[in-house]
Amino acid sequence: MKRLSLFTAAFLLGTGLYADKTSDLAEKSANDPKARTALRNMAHDIAEKGDSAARLQHAKSLVSVLEKSNDHELKAYLIRELQYVGKQEAVPALVKLLSSEKLCSQATQALLGIAQQVSKAEISKAISSAFLKSSGKTAVGLGRACGSLRISDSAVLKKIVALSSSSDWDVKRTAYRAIAHIGSAGYNDFFSKAISSNKNYQKSYALQMNFLYLRQLSDKQAAAKTCRLYISKLQDQKNAPFLINALSTLIELDSSSADEVLKYLEHPNPRIRTGVARVLKYSDSKAVRGASINRRIQHALSNISNLLEL
Repeated sequence: MKRLSLFTAAFLLGTGLYADKTSDLAEKSANDPKARTALRNMAHDIAEKGDSAARLQHAKSLVSVLEKSNDHELKAYLIRELQYVGKQEAVPALVKLLSSEKLCSQATQALLGIAQQVSKAEISKAISSAFLKSSGKTAVGLGRACGSLRISDSAVLKKIVALSSSSDWDVKRTAYRAIAHIGSAGYNDFFSKAISSNKNYQKSYALQMNFLYLRQLSDKQAAAKTCRLYISKLQDQKNAPFLINALSTLIELDSSSADEVLKYLEHPNPRIRTGVARVLKYSDSKAVRGASINRRIQHALSNISNLLEL
């Protein structure tokens, strides 16, 4: 099927047939790949034209079919289309699907996508409410979404912590990442307990999430203090990747820590030297980059001086 041109889309819109065309294609798209292609092409044309009225009409037509249909496959497809083209007008219909075990995951992803373009307040409230009522795999997906939206409600945090006690590693890992992303104060002990695991892969992941958590905290001074404590405990060669992560986190938290980090350029472990050099190279801090440049200049001058003495 040929792509609908801008002229065709404009004609359909101008004659009042656009909404009918969208609805007709949407209803057929469950089992018709050509109808799906046409729907996506219509969305592309609308995006290229930048016509907000056409986008709104297209999205409303998709929502209308979504709400009327009992076909789960069709609903799943329409949800994906709404994630691409929908905005505020699609939120109420998607929120209703958060209670659906079969469609909750797709609806959540669509809402997360739409949340980047509209006010997050309504979406955050709906997802947190659905999460508190959920269980099983639905709870895991919604908990992950709460982390992405950084929902710091105490009841939400309590339920995420409860998920971390699951014997299922995927569930536990989701809880660690969600708590880290949210970044509410008072969860250092949560990560300390997680890091004490006797399973190395769990310990490693919990430590990575702890560094992410420290970066999200609003109290940067306290976070930097905790990070320095980790650095002092990660001096063994086997902990090189974690030491580099800790040093990277420290620089992000405290730009005055440049000299502390620069000394690791002379570390006997080449892996640590290389990792720290990479951290310094990509640092967003002008102070850190400046200190790094000065250190390299001093090192070069020292080498020149040694050569001259020879």
